[in-house]
Amino acid sequence: MQIETDQLLGRERPTAFALPRVPTGVPGLDGILHGGLVGGRTTLVAGGTGCGKSVLGLQFLYSGARDGRPGVLVSFEERPAAIRENSRTFGWDLEGEEAAGRLAIIEARPNPDTVLSGRFNSHGLLSDVTRAVTAVGAERIVLDGADALLRLFEDVVDERNELFSLNEWLTDKGLTTLITAKITDEHFRGARFAFLDFMADSVISLRQCADESGAGRQLRVAKCRGSSHCSRLHAFAITDAGLLVGGTPAGDARRSDPSRS
Repeated sequence: MQIETDQLLGRERPTAFALPRVPTGVPGLDGILHGGLVGGRTTLVAGGTGCGKSVLGLQFLYSGARDGRPGVLVSFEERPAAIRENSRTFGWDLEGEEAAGRLAIIEARPNPDTVLSGRFNSHGLLSDVTRAVTAVGAERIVLDGADALLRLFEDVVDERNELFSLNEWLTDKGLTTLITAKITDEHFRGARFAFLDFMADSVISLRQCADESGAGRQLRVAKCRGSSHCSRLHAFAITDAGLLVGGTPAGDARRSDPSRS
């Protein structure tokens, strides 16, 4: 064996290279990811409606901002005012972080004319994102509701080219990126969503399922390119303080509002 050969020849084994990790701010999740998200790479958070995708993304950004690590939220579905209002229910003061220059929110909901024409390119979006990233000195970014963006493309090849260019830009900037999308297991069989899954360096899958007490939520790290992780299913809850993986602390009530994604 290699270990025995190294010992006999008096050679030291090379130290394993550890990829940089970025804390998620979600209790219980960093342990599953063996330290957090891989820094400077893209993670896809996929699941159906109401699974907690948007909450996870906001928690990642807000906890980072509070820790002095600025971020940008690009929302393809919700208005910024609604995002700020919903966040207050978790005790998150997004306005305070925006005022402090540690957080920026970009409204990127598709223009109806763009939807009708079926024509879209990421140049305008990248201009807005570039300004926001520069303004706050962002280290992390969340693209929330990317499936709404995918629906703008009539041609699969054009879609892939735009997604690839966007991902390359984010990677070149060294941003730790989290993309949320409404994707179920059935969607993964389609060529479009399969490409998004392939493009991402890591994939976290969220789902709701029936259990003895009613509706339960489960999380699984389906992929983490170039890094070890725990791939089994883990129960999680949406509490009054955000997502919690592995249990519910005393005093925090479970949320079951299906409108939260």
